Amino acid sequence: MQSGLIAASGTIYIRVTDTDQTSGNRALDTVYIDQLYIRSDNSTPQVPPGTPTNLSATGLGTTAILLTWERASDNEQSFDLERAPAGSMNWTALPSPGAGSTSYTDSGLSPATSYDYRIRARNSAGASAWSATASGSTTAAAAISLTVSGYKVKGKHIVDLSWSGATGPVDIIRNETVQAENIGGSSFTDNTGNKGGATYVYRVCEVDTGDCSDDATVVF
Repeated sequence: MQSGLIAASGTIYIRVTDTDQTSGNRALDTVYIDQLYIRSDNSTPQVPPGTPTNLSATGLGTTAILLTWERASDNEQSFDLERAPAGSMNWTALPSPGAGSTSYTDSGLSPATSYDYRIRARNSAGASAWSATASGSTTAAAAISLTVSGYKVKGKHIVDLSWSGATGPVDIIRNETVQAENIGGSSFTDNTGNKGGATYVYRVCEVDTGDCSDDATVVF
């Protein structure tokens, strides 16, 4: 039996040779072929995917950066994503986004720090070239640190606030409304007068500088 590759389209020719040339067996009127197997492989050869484009890095507060990009082809199996301190070229591999991904959130970063990112697509045939580098930065941590604690007295909500890092009096803000102004010291008790279920989001802002704490939430 012989086998081999044939073109995906066209004409197939089969040659039959009479190997019995003995007297009386030289003339054959009919040829019988018991089995003929033809297998066609129409699969397209795998090629590496194209290089992702428009990589961008957007800071999400003090410890995270959102990465987005555009796919250049639809045959990737995963992406290689790397991060480096800005300008250092000391690349570190991040978890690989899966096929079809167009975003990734890099978390657990340092506040007030800039990072460089690059990405490439990969499949079983290989990897694309690296994308152009994108840079993003986290924001600085709040200068004022705020803690809150809620409890009830005769069913009414009371919240104790304490803070550090302020160099002067502060305004107390609850649910985006100023509740008290020019509060000195480092603590305040908010007698809300409310009962039942409620959520309070607090922030303290220094009067002289405008510096504010991060939000702190109490849920009743």
